[in-house]
Amino acid sequence: MYQNILQFLIFYYEVTVNVIDKKKNLFLTRRESKDEPPNYLLRGLKDNSLESVTNFEQPYPQMKELYKENLWNKIHEEINSLKNDELMKGFFKKNVLDFDNLTDSLTYIISNKLINDDMPESNINDNIREAFLDDGILIAIEEDINEVFKKDPACNYLFQPLLFYKGFHSITAYRVANYWLNEKPSFSMYIQSIVSEKFNVDIHPNAKIGKGIMVDHASGVVIGETAKIGDYSSLFHGVTLGGVGSEKGQRHPQVGKNVMLSANSTIVGNIKIGDNVKIGAGSVVLNDIPENSTAVGVPAKIINN
Repeated sequence: MYQNILQFLIFYYEVTVNVIDKKKNLFLTRRESKDEPPNYLLRGLKDNSLESVTNFEQPYPQMKELYKENLWNKIHEEINSLKNDELMKGFFKKNVLDFDNLTDSLTYIISNKLINDDMPESNINDNIREAFLDDGILIAIEEDINEVFKKDPACNYLFQPLLFYKGFHSITAYRVANYWLNEKPSFSMYIQSIVSEKFNVDIHPNAKIGKGIMVDHASGVVIGETAKIGDYSSLFHGVTLGGVGSEKGQRHPQVGKNVMLSANSTIVGNIKIGDNVKIGAGSVVLNDIPENSTAVGVPAKIINN
């Protein structure tokens, strides 16, 4: 029985990696036209297969990630290309088109997610905006948007994470909570609590999370107080970075850069996960995993190094 479970986990992991790799390739083949609305190859496949991408012209074969004004202008361009969608016209206007920059738009969006009857809207707006004016936080958020667009096969527009993805909203709210942790710890705890209630994502404000993070689907994700996650890592739903025991100090996992933690994987204790590691779905990691490795199973075993 254990052998069958292990084989299933390996299969699930291979499918997940294959889909993400194909999406990365599509990101590099996106094309633009000055005379037409944005048209992504993912939405124009002739035979609904990924292989047909190679049949398209590629005037911009290696389009880079977008930042600052370029990112904001592209988001506006995408939304304006959908101007015939009358149902969403008011929503797009209120959340994006009424603003001149990503900071103001994102402040409005995240504030609305965190408001409740006990917290005045003005207080939340002011504190969120101040956090977003920090260059480090804004760069991390821009990297988050780019990475979601690059990795998620279901993400066809850069505005999707900004408006519709609770994984992105959860990480963005965490960045605000982390910013205010020392000066306003109770406000940080408030943010953690609201995000947990509304999104089913529990991220402690003291966790150390890098830039370019994708949290896909997000439901059930738990990241403990002393957990660390390196740049450009990806987490799927149900991932737990948990602690062991009741002692203070480093008691949660330390995850390296460019790591993929597949759905419902669990890592407990002060465990080190090296750079470029992939953890299979449903795995339970109880020991350190060296860099450039793949581990699956319960308990997780290295199948590729």
